[in-house]
Amino acid sequence: MLYEVRISMKSAVATGEDKWSTPTNITFMTSAIVPGAPPKTDIGSFEVSGGLLRDVYIYWRYIPNEMKNGDKFEYKITSVEENGQKRNLHPNETTKAFAKFKGISNNSYRFVIVSANSVGYSKESSVVYVPSRHESPPEPLSFTKIAYGDGVFELSWKQPDFITEIDSYTIFWCENDRDRPYQCKGLLDWTHVSKNITIHNVTVPDDRIYQFAISANAKKSSSGMVWAACTVIHNKGISKMKSVWINRIGATHLQVGWKLDCSERIGTLKGYRIYYCPIVSPYNLTCKVPVGPPQVYYAPVTLPRWALRSARDFTPEFNKHPAEADIPLFITSGGALSESVPRLLFSYYTSVFTLPSTLGN
Repeated sequence: MLYEVRISMKSAVATGEDKWSTPTNITFMTSAIVPGAPPKTDIGSFEVSGGLLRDVYIYWRYIPNEMKNGDKFEYKITSVEENGQKRNLHPNETTKAFAKFKGISNNSYRFVIVSANSVGYSKESSVVYVPSRHESPPEPLSFTKIAYGDGVFELSWKQPDFITEIDSYTIFWCENDRDRPYQCKGLLDWTHVSKNITIHNVTVPDDRIYQFAISANAKKSSSGMVWAACTVIHNKGISKMKSVWINRIGATHLQVGWKLDCSERIGTLKGYRIYYCPIVSPYNLTCKVPVGPPQVYYAPVTLPRWALRSARDFTPEFNKHPAEADIPLFITSGGALSESVPRLLFSYYTSVFTLPSTLGN
């Protein structure tokens, strides 16, 4: 470690701080020793993505510069065990904040991390255990961050199914020069909250960018980190829906799905207003007269997609209050009148709505 020492003199009879002499400086390098500590980890400081093969990120909080104690400092994964058996497995990428392993199996893994320099490894090490896919606790749902300004963020989430498996949550924040989806390479910090908590406030320096994540923790394993994909600005108006697509289309029905720019935001959306009406023809999207204004269907905020089943051609419009609706997006392919009475059926994935046959005349 490089140090500078400055020495000044002042007479015993002199008064005032301005009587100190010009300092004499000396710079020297201390002898190198092994790093003073390993990087700090948490039970949930990892991220898993992928299907049959997984990409795994192992995160840690890097140590202060004064504890590096020598040249050629780095962090190293010194041991990897798969299902309890030693594996000769090396990370595809290592930074000062994480190590990435690409395309590993769905088995359990145990990673040992140390700090290293030109002298050797830190005396102690840190361990991150990544459970197999089958033993992993369920992830928290709909993790959301809402910015209130002055560095204050409200973090909220929904409890996962099988909440009895969860003992606590870990809230992570990571300083970075860019928000998600860019991988965070800055200083990681965290705190633990009770399993009964679903809202937690964090205050960070206002002049920096922070990414936030959460993990659900059992006694001996964790779901791993789920990152907040975007930032909701408190009290900001809601914009138009931009991502709407067709799932299924037929003569008398149309099923569509949508995704929000910041999807499944807790506490900011109350629901959806969906406008629909019979049209003159596929080439004339004007609502038939004297139908009057388009009918309105209110979908709950928990509904990720829905379907309309109607008598004849119609166009739904998708809108979130208070923004104005866009022009009609889709029409059915036409067909015979439906004899069904109006009904509304709900499931988690699809809502089916049958219009009165009189609207198709």
